[in-house]
Amino acid sequence: MKKLLFKFFLGSWVLTLISCSVTTYKYINIQVLSPSDTMLPSNTTKLHILDNCSLQKNDSTFGNLCVKGKNQSLFDTTLVWILEESPSFKYIPIVIQTENELKSEMKNNPEKGHVVLTSEYRVKIDTSDFVYNPYSYYGNYVVTLKLKVDLSDARTLKPYDSYKFYDSLSWPRQNAQGKKNPTKITDLFAYAENMAAEKYADHIGSYWNTEKRMYYYNSGSLMQLGYNHFNENDLEGALTYWKNAFEKGNVTTKALAAYDIGLVYEMLDDLDECERWLLKSKELKKYPPVYNYLNIIKKRKTDHLKLDKMLRN
Repeated sequence: MKKLLFKFFLGSWVLTLISCSVTTYKYINIQVLSPSDTMLPSNTTKLHILDNCSLQKNDSTFGNLCVKGKNQSLFDTTLVWILEESPSFKYIPIVIQTENELKSEMKNNPEKGHVVLTSEYRVKIDTSDFVYNPYSYYGNYVVTLKLKVDLSDARTLKPYDSYKFYDSLSWPRQNAQGKKNPTKITDLFAYAENMAAEKYADHIGSYWNTEKRMYYYNSGSLMQLGYNHFNENDLEGALTYWKNAFEKGNVTTKALAAYDIGLVYEMLDDLDECERWLLKSKELKKYPPVYNYLNIIKKRKTDHLKLDKMLRN
């Protein structure tokens, strides 16, 4: 069965003059499934995340925040939540365990394909750049985080992947009127830890990414019926009328119709047909947007090959 690698929805449109008053362009947002940087071994049957709540803490530097009422870190719980939404983990269960729980499970389970995830997370708040002035917008909380995550075989401890991530974030300690922002220090740490989990999730699991696409609008009668169906999410109907416009229109109409037909084929997940129609548009009118769109589709075709390998079951 063919896997769906995109989703789409109509977005707000922008009107801009191109060459005359009857030709404009609009935008839609589409959600494209993007491949991760790496992937788990093909025989993976379960992902075990080792709990991090036992890390030492002090006033300035500490590890993961623990979720109240659970022996789980915020990084771990956020990571599980994101990965469970990823198509890459549709058939791979994920658990958060202590080291003893993992050893006990491996002792009583001869099945292969178990992967263990261990992480080291450190975060620090630096307020050394803060200068108090009630009439100025000065001073920031600067949060620096360091993340290291390793994947390995749960039985042999053979390493599969090592990932390191460093970043710093800042929040103003006061607003333009000199009043202190009511930001809690724990909220800053939580935001940074969630961001780190999102970053790592994209490293090992395919993810949906929102991308903007342009399409041409022309008020001519040949193109108008296609827009009516396109705006109602009737992609097949839009194809029918835009192909008719391509057959019967002048050179400009043909070029615009071919471009829009290419967009529809991308939304139907047929990237070969999308590229073919974009090339037709380029041959008729060398509009700059078609070159940019062709580059996007070429990259998406490469990503498709990666995704097919990742999602093969």
